[in-house]
Amino acid sequence: MEVTYHEKILIVACSFISILCVILHINGCSGSSSIISYDKNLFLNHQNAYDTIAEFCLSNFDETANSTMIYTYSFSKNMQSLFCSNNEATLQLNDEQIKAAITINNTFRLDKHSLECIRVTNDKVIFGIANGRASFIYSKADEKPDFVNTPNDKSERIYVDRITNNWYFTCYQD
Repeated sequence: MEVTYHEKILIVACSFISILCVILHINGCSGSSSIISYDKNLFLNHQNAYDTIAEFCLSNFDETANSTMIYTYSFSKNMQSLFCSNNEATLQLNDEQIKAAITINNTFRLDKHSLECIRVTNDKVIFGIANGRASFIYSKADEKPDFVNTPNDKSERIYVDRITNNWYFTCYQD
């Protein structure tokens, strides 16, 4: 049986549409809907360390600062203190806090990066990475954050996952 000219065109058009659908599906699955992964169990196994540092940072947040103030902290190389770049203060850590800092330093990984800094607002503590694509956020009031790095960087392309009470993972969607 011989295929007519119109049937050949129909076969080519259907093949083209099928290939296009496969390409669009692949791009749709790996494009705008993809998120940065994280190890939820690793975080939960070390949650006490994160709680310790988050509570310490909030307790040292300047109560007189306005609600838009953001303090940025980084651990010292020996993990015995936190340095606040806003007021150039060095906060000494006690033994429990040093142990927590070392645990966080050894286990924190997001987007293949280690912890770069801790940002603190009047009610949130953000554990962030250098490229700014993802963070763990402690919310004192257990309110879902609508940002990744600071409340000033809101975007509609943010993914938020509630890890446990008061803790969230946030990242930008590609």
